[in-house]
Amino acid sequence: SCFFCVEERLMSGHVPRACVCILLVLFGVAKALQRYVEPTPDTDLECNMRLLAYEYALNIQKYRGPIQPLTYQALQIDEYCHNQTGITSQRYRRYKQELEKYAAADQRAQQRVTDAGVLLHDDDDSALTVYVDPIHGDDHHNGSLSAPFASLQRALQRTRQARSNAIQKQIVIRAGILFLNETIVLTPDTFDSNLRIAGYPNEDVWISGGVRIADGIANMSWSRYDDGNASHNIWMTRIDGALQQQLYNHSIYGLFTETP
Repeated sequence: SCFFCVEERLMSGHVPRACVCILLVLFGVAKALQRYVEPTPDTDLECNMRLLAYEYALNIQKYRGPIQPLTYQALQIDEYCHNQTGITSQRYRRYKQELEKYAAADQRAQQRVTDAGVLLHDDDDSALTVYVDPIHGDDHHNGSLSAPFASLQRALQRTRQARSNAIQKQIVIRAGILFLNETIVLTPDTFDSNLRIAGYPNEDVWISGGVRIADGIANMSWSRYDDGNASHNIWMTRIDGALQQQLYNHSIYGLFTETP
């Protein structure tokens, strides 16, 4: 090779002519690469493709709402479309104006929330925060840290009053077992997007679909049931008629036994 040839002859001061030619060619290629300028991107094509992607997202992600600011930002539409003219500019400015109206409406919604006196969580001052305490809460309270609600349903009523899928919302649950008396359904139609449901820091929180038994299972009278096998760990208790009626719906037969 040329490089082997050069290395071999350098000590004698003689470099073969063919090697010199190859070196000159490589030098010329290096100079050409230095002068190479990356072609200017076609901003009109970039803008149109990004607008097309945004329109497609609006069509297939209707559950995110009629305006999708996060998708718009991710596609960097402002960066590639702000200098466009003609039909492309009209499409861009239409979406831009819709987003600006949407942002203004969200600011008004957040102001209504602030005016209502709802406390914001210490670790996220951008979020509308509502508190639930299954032990000390009351659904007639205002949902603040010092006056929490008792149920998740009541907390959802409060966050939905903001009527916005864009603002951040959170429901913080204090220690205890939070019983649900109905199925919780979360959808953008009821303004449940950007909602976080979390336990209070360093507290044990349980959400249960069961039914609260009297004053608690520990306060009931339990006795061991002897089925003739000492290895079986079966316990039994009596419940009142009202609770039995609440639990027994003629479809979950395993809740009760005929005997004893």
